[in-house]
This record gives sequence, C-alpha cells and structure tokens, in this order.
Amino acid sequence: MGSEMLDIVDEDDKVVGHAPRSDIHSAGHIHRTVVFLVLDAEKRLFCNQRAPSGKESYNGYWSIALGGHVARGESYEDAVAREVLEETGWTRRVFYMGSYKKRFDAKDRENVRVYGLVADRAPVLNNEIVGGRYASLEEINIMMAERNFLPETGILLSIYRDYLTKD
Repeated sequence: MGSEMLDIVDEDDKVVGHAPRSDIHSAGHIHRTVVFLVLDAEKRLFCNQRAPSGKESYNGYWSIALGGHVARGESYEDAVAREVLEETGWTRRVFYMGSYKKRFDAKDRENVRVYGLVADRAPVLNNEIVGGRYASLEEINIMMAERNFLPETGILLSIYRDYLTKD
C-alpha cells in the first residue's frame, strides 16, 4: 500500500510530481481519487461499512461510496474501472456524476471525481468492507443519525441528489 506511486497535483489538477502513497499522505500533497456510488433499479444507494481494521483511517465507519486512489499516470476513467473491479468484482459501465476537492485537514487533500453505476444485485465485496445494503435517502438519513459515516458523506449526498433531479 505505501509503495503505490501516485501523481501529485496542484489546485487545478495539473500533475506537478509523483511520490509513494505513504509520502503523499504524510506530506499532505494533493492527489487524485475516484469514488463510485452503487445504485439499484429503484435508485437507492448501496451503503457499506468499512472493516474495523486495516484501513488508513475511519475504520468501521459507514460510507455511501466505494473507490480509491488514481495511480501515477492513470486517468480517472481507468482508475474507476479498476476500482469497480477490485471492490465489487464487476466490469460495469460507470457514468460521471460530479467532482469535489476534499480538504478536511492538512494531510487529507484529494481531488475527487464521483461516478455512479446501476447494479442488479449487491456487490461482491472485498475484505475492506464488512457488509452493506441498499437504502433510500430517508433510510440513509436515519442511519446517519445512528452510525458514524465518513466526513464526505454530505458532499456525496449532494452530488447524488443533483443526479436524481436531472432525470
């Protein structure tokens, strides 16, 4: 995990260098990530719980997205296709939903592209996720009051709501 090479980017998402993943995080360099929302036929979101250990941060927290880092020289589109396969076992076509700049603290600085995909079943999850289920917005709001969700959940829900209003 620590030796994975990532591009360092500036505020405008231009590549300005590269470094191992561990160095990028410890130095707080801006880098690229992708996430994808899994929707079912009723457009409910797949909510998932991160494993209680083994993640760099937020072990055991809930999320409405899956995803990961964009490797050095990799496009966002290639990265999301790779992450979908790694995290769900699927080779499904994704669609672009939006982007945001994640700047929660000096070490957590990412340019994030958000994608979606429509699934006909629950994903086959890797060992980074302990479980999950599809949930409506109303159900997600209840879950958020009862459980710990990742800090970017509000941003992702806003992107999801925008997607729903475009139909």
